[in-house]
Amino acid sequence: MSEKADLPEGVVAYREYGVSLDGESGSVAITLGQPGADTMPDKFARHVGACAYGLVSIVGLEAAPHLPTVWVLTDTKIALVVQGKGKLSDKLKSLIARYIGVFFTDIEPELTALRINLDMRPGRTLS
Repeated sequence: MSEKADLPEGVVAYREYGVSLDGESGSVAITLGQPGADTMPDKFARHVGACAYGLVSIVGLEAAPHLPTVWVLTDTKIALVVQGKGKLSDKLKSLIARYIGVFFTDIEPELTALRINLDMRPGRTLS
């Protein structure tokens, strides 16, 4: 875990996880963006009415996009938006969804300290 002082501007929380997919090993890094950070992901999140957003970066997996993927949390779903011309396979989407869930659990102390409530009720879909 990175300390808050080590996080880039506009990032509230960060975690990195070792992963494997189809025999390849890599890592997934996930961030939670700060509301009102005036970044492209923040502007997009506000545009779609998201209550939270961040980035997912994947290294070491051939099927992974080269640029970070933006995730947004709305009332009904967690959406993944690939930057550039990349596309996420269903397996990669499932992997990301699993680790976003782990991420939300891992950052709960920071969310509590910052008084952020992500309201993780069941029933949201991934798109």
